[in-house]
Amino acid sequence: MDNNLLALCDSSELSEIQVASLRGLLQKFSPAGEGPMGLDVDEGLTGPLTMPNLKIKQRMTTDVGCPDEAHDGDLYITSGDLVESPLKCTPLYVWTSHIMWEPSGGRNIECQSPDGKMGSVYGACKECPNMPWRDGKKQACAKTLNAIIISENMDLTQTRFSGSSYTAGKNLVKFVRSLPEMWNKFYLLGTEKRKNDKGEFYIFDVRATTESPSGDFQKVAKHLCEQISDARKSMISDFYTRVEEGTAGTTEAENGEVKVTVINSEPSYDEDM
Repeated sequence: MDNNLLALCDSSELSEIQVASLRGLLQKFSPAGEGPMGLDVDEGLTGPLTMPNLKIKQRMTTDVGCPDEAHDGDLYITSGDLVESPLKCTPLYVWTSHIMWEPSGGRNIECQSPDGKMGSVYGACKECPNMPWRDGKKQACAKTLNAIIISENMDLTQTRFSGSSYTAGKNLVKFVRSLPEMWNKFYLLGTEKRKNDKGEFYIFDVRATTESPSGDFQKVAKHLCEQISDARKSMISDFYTRVEEGTAGTTEAENGEVKVTVINSEPSYDEDM
């Protein structure tokens, strides 16, 4: 365990709920775990660590991780729990990625880039004809802003701002750029109803607050950010190695045939958007 964080379990600045969550995180840092921080490396290459995704319940949601009691517009995490909305939280790490799904609305990935710079199949993103919004026109590939966030109760989740929710991600980036450290303030992450020719749907909404986490909360956030950063550097390095070897964009089928990588039973994009 990390002795610096262990000492914070006796902090008078942290609530009982925060201390309980911190102890849970410390268990994941122990050598008994697998991968960086004792967490599994995300082989889908959409983020540095495997952790629950924070998502919005939509009219057409079929995600098996969505709780039965969720209503349209509710926030939930893919471990099967509803989340209070708006969620008071702060980001620990934010990055851009690109993802190109197979044609005709399939659920397989044709090409992906975990850093928005190098694609698993088509190479350098800036030279790719499928690059998102080339010359002001939407292309087959889509840009996503990803964030690992820590809630006020010190629960870690990963969130993807894509499609109509991309603006919310940009607003979050704009807010944190004005601060010395992105976790210096809390933010409210909620949902907002929209409507198009397919019907009603919900997007992420991010709002700034004037409330700052306690000093010890920010110490935890800083430590987690450093751990996530190290893990992501390792993951990106491995990805580029696989690109050079020509193995980044595919997995091998049982009978030796190569197929496109599948990372989820349901696409991470919102089908209603």
